Parts: sequence; C-alpha cells; structure tokens
Amino acid sequence: VCIKLCNVRWRSADMPACALFDWPRWLACAAFPIGIQLHSYNDLREWHQLLVKIPLALNDGLFSVKVDLESINEQGEFLLTHSTASPQVPYNTSVELLQLLGEILETFSDLRVRTAVCFKQTEEMTPDPCDGSIASRRWLDAVDVFYDAAQALADQSNHRLEFVLDGYAKPEGCLRHRWEPWNATFIPGSEPSLAIFTDQYDLSRYSVLNPSSASIAAFRLLESVDFGKFQGGGYPLQLWETDEQERLLLFDHEFVSWRTDLSFSMHNVVNFDPVMWQVWTAEVTRAAWNYNVPVKGRAEDPVLLAVSARTWLVLYGAGEGTQYTTMTGNPNALPPQVQFMGRTAVRLLSATVFRSDVWGLSENLVRYELQHNKLEWKETIPLPDEIVNASKIRSSSLGLTVGATDGDVVRLYVVSVKTGRIEGRVAVSWFPGRLQKFDFLDIGGRFLVVASNGSHAFLSLNSGPWLMLGVGGNPALSIADGNDQMIALVMDGGYCFDSNSMHWGSGMKVCDAQPFGCREVLTYTVGSLAAWEQAAYEGLPLSPCGALVHGAYDFGLTPSVVVTGTTEGAVVVAVHESVEGGQDLCGCGAPRSRVAGGLVLDSFALGRRQGPLPNVGLGAVSLVFHAVIAAVVCVVAVVVLFRTRTRCCRRKNAEQ
Repeated sequence: VCIKLCNVRWRSADMPACALFDWPRWLACAAFPIGIQLHSYNDLREWHQLLVKIPLALNDGLFSVKVDLESINEQGEFLLTHSTASPQVPYNTSVELLQLLGEILETFSDLRVRTAVCFKQTEEMTPDPCDGSIASRRWLDAVDVFYDAAQALADQSNHRLEFVLDGYAKPEGCLRHRWEPWNATFIPGSEPSLAIFTDQYDLSRYSVLNPSSASIAAFRLLESVDFGKFQGGGYPLQLWETDEQERLLLFDHEFVSWRTDLSFSMHNVVNFDPVMWQVWTAEVTRAAWNYNVPVKGRAEDPVLLAVSARTWLVLYGAGEGTQYTTMTGNPNALPPQVQFMGRTAVRLLSATVFRSDVWGLSENLVRYELQHNKLEWKETIPLPDEIVNASKIRSSSLGLTVGATDGDVVRLYVVSVKTGRIEGRVAVSWFPGRLQKFDFLDIGGRFLVVASNGSHAFLSLNSGPWLMLGVGGNPALSIADGNDQMIALVMDGGYCFDSNSMHWGSGMKVCDAQPFGCREVLTYTVGSLAAWEQAAYEGLPLSPCGALVHGAYDFGLTPSVVVTGTTEGAVVVAVHESVEGGQDLCGCGAPRSRVAGGLVLDSFALGRRQGPLPNVGLGAVSLVFHAVIAAVVCVVAVVVLFRTRTRCCRRKNAEQ
C-alpha cells in the first residue's frame, strides 16, 4: 500500500516512499537521470561560454565535452576538426586544448572535467594503426606525445580531469594496453560484442556505453539486458547524436521509465547549443520550461511580464482586443500553472510593470492592478499630442518611458505616472536602413536601444552611434535587478552557430562563420551592463565566442523576455509565437511539431554553477512531508486491516 500510494519524485526519478529510510539508495537518487555531453566543440574560443551555458547541476557537477583530433601539423600537434583539415583554416591544436584545460582547472577549483578525445583516421593511414607503416608510426608517436602531456595534467588535477578514448584509438590490437589508464567508449556494432557483458579478455577499458539514437528498437534491446556491465559502472550512458527534439524526448522518456539503478544516468550527446538542450528536454529534466501556453484564438505579438517572483502574465493580440493568461511557477522546476485567462477592453501595443501595477500602452496609458490573478482596470491617462507612433513602454526607477518612431528616428519620452506629462526626451537618430521593430531599456536615465531593419539588429547606447550586432528581427529586451544588472536580448530571424552541420564540417571554425538569418531561429544574448558596454566599445558582432553569452534556444516568432538575476548567474524566461516544426529548420535541428499561432513559454538558466536547482522534483521539506503522509497512510491501513480482522473474528465467534 505504501509503495503504491506514496510514490514521490526525486529529480524525475520514481522512488517508493519506503526507500526514504534506505539512505544509500536515497543518496544515489541525487543524480539526475538525464545530462549532456557537448560534442565536437573544436573551436576552443567557445568554451568560456560553455561553462556558463551547460547545466552543471544536471550533470552532477561534470563538464563533459568531446573534441576531434584529426590531422597532425608540422610541430607534431593534432588539429581539432571533425573532418579533413583545410590548409586555410587556423584550427586549434591539441597543445592549446591542454593549455585551456589547465586554465579551467586552475580557475574553477571544484569543477570536474571529462574530455573525450576522438582520434580520426587521416587520409594517408590504413584502417589498422598497427600495420607498421610510416603514417601509422607517425600517428602513434603523436598520440604518445599528447598522452604524456595530458596524463601529466590529469595527475596534477586531484582526480578532477579524465580523458576517454574514442574513434581510431580504441584499445584493440597493439593498442590494447597502450595509453592506460584511459578508458574508451563502446559503440554497439562497432566494438567486440563481448564487451557488453564482461571485462575479461582485456575488455575492461570499454567503460562508456555509446549507442546511437538511430533506432529505438536497438536501444530497447540494450534495455532488455539491463545495459550489460555498463549499468553501475561509474559512467553515464551516452546517446549520440540526434538534433530532433521528438527523438531526443523519445529516448529520454524511454530511459527514465526503464531506469532501475538510480545511480545510472544517460547523457544526450549534442552538437547544438546547450541552452537549446535545456529547453528541449525540459519536460524530462523538470529544470526548465518548454510549455504550450493556453490561448484563445490565434495569438500574435506576445508580451511577457513578471508581476512577482513566480507570477507570470502573458498578453497577446487576438482579434481587436488583447487576451492574457496569468500563470504561477518556478522557471527552474515543474511547468507553470494557469490561474486565469481574460481579456482587456482595449488593444495593448506594449506593457510593463511599475510598482506592482501593470501599465499598458494603447492610444493612452492604462493602469491595471492584478487582483486574484485578474487584471482590474484602474485608470486611463491620455498621452500628450507630441507623442506619435508610440509602440513600446518601459519602467525604470524614475517612472515610465514611452518609445516611438518617426521615420528613421527612435524617440524616447519619460512621462509622469500621475499626469502623463513629458518629463524628459531622448532622440536616437539615423537608423541604418528602414526601421521595422525596436525595443529599449531605461537604466536610470541611461538608454540602451536595439532596433532591426528586418534582417539585422543594431545597438545604440546613450544616443551613441549604431553598432551592428548581427542577424535578427523583432528584438525584445529585459534587465534584472541587482548589482550586475543582467540584460537579456531575444530575437527571431537568428543564426545557429552550433549545429550538426557546423560541427561536422571543416571549412571554418564555428565563430568565424558568416551568419545568415533564418526566420524561425530564436536567439538569446545575455550579459551584465558592463559586458554590453564592452561589446559596444569593441564593436564585435554577436557570437558564442564573445563577451556576451549568445546562441540559439528554440524556434518561433516575435519573442518577449524577462530575465532575473541569481547568485549564480541568470534565469531567462521567454514567450514566442509557435511554428509548426516537426522538421529541420535552417539546418539547426527539428523542434517538435506544434500548432502555428499558439504560444510557447521557454525558460533556461545561465551561470557556471547553477547548484541544485530549486524545486526540481521535491525539496527536502516536501520529502519529509511525503514521508509523513506515507507513515500516516501505512498506520491507517494497519488500523483498518486490524479492525476488519477483529470484526471478522467477532462475527465468527458469534456464529459459533
């Protein structure tokens, strides 16, 4: 009865309440069932952002990454590329890899790093590295040099750095005892089949099960033998290398539903942005959001507001009016709960929160109060005649600022919340090209404006010159409270720097690509105010190698964003119009199929140490609560059974 009625969830792993008193098993449950390995991240300039993007809490504090070591240069160093090297590309080298790993270990004293090194067969080599040819001997010598330097670094790391062999360097033939103690990946169908079940016959170094995501039937065959020796072997299963959200979730749900050893986890091996992985796997990890917002009619131009720490308001156009949905929830936990769906009397072009009130912009300023999750109209304040073509409203510590456009000029007006009168004006002139959409932030009298001409986005700080950020449209900005003043920008029409095609190619390094806009690609750009000022000063376009954390997080249109600061970084929540999906969009991957014209609410976390995410599954207090409930149910069950038995015995005695 206890086991059936009192199941609780601990970080997405089902565990009977009775097991709460089995402490070794309970502690083992702390490992999340689904994590991530970053695949073929050969442009080392990306790594400083990866340490912010990867959800270390889901990986049990492990930074897991794979690089490809292909051609050998004149200095005997390996070039980091997945495919045949091009002489025109300045690839990173194996020496630079070890230098970077040393810097990471020195900077982050408690970080664990597992680096899979996938050695590629070069054109001049045969499939057998032990054939004694000149090319093979040169390759073996180069691997020996790399191994000596890498193992020396690992020895100095106090067990925080580990290397895993992959590709051409598997422990077979003359390599069986070479480069020990490095373990190796095991790909079913490519390595000796006996290694699934035994460490005998010199098969012990095959320690990392590395199946393909091509066939769910083959995956279930591995499940049928409990994943052989690999379950409980100390390494997560690594599933490679799908970029389809539905397929990813199919395997993740399959693994979580099967999992019996709660210390055994599975890492999704991905080439796309780790933030997109956070969003796409949200329904499994319960550490992010990727939620279909209930709407009435076809939604357009959504606006997301954070009315409080866990109260979210989504406003959207539908017909002549503005509909809204009020939700509550923690963006690092379970999906939000819808509290109310309503409609405003006038169509709102924009909205903001100021001193706990919701202010909308139509032809006038409209003030609402959120009472019992419902917007209650309080007053309407006319705008001065001077303000024309107004389309944005923002709050700051000084009050409300209204944004309007006049040809190629963005005009900002600071207005009184009592009278609507203009108290200050700012003009940002000469927009490069035909201005289509813009957004801005009023940071205590300093203004940050991002505008788009439909294909590219531009930044202006404090009425300064326009700086091209890169491809993108429909910009939306948000700033978090706190000393760092974290600023988030989301746009559609973006570009995927990280994808299967980019990582598998060799024609250029990732951050040297020339971005081209794709209508459905949603991008994020996050950094402190100081980082934004640095980017504006340096004039560098957005990329995953710059001062601002940048990448693609999902697919859709017209996003709106709210960012909140944390002690470990930032949490970004964004809503957007959904697209049909179900197919590869822009060579970036295939999001799950949705109904076009709906709304999707995403969230993700950024920060080198996100720690145990709050309210993921059940917290300690909730666990105690469920334990008490379990005990009560058990006591009640025993009492009922005892009383039933007593009545039966009395009835039998009376009959006798």
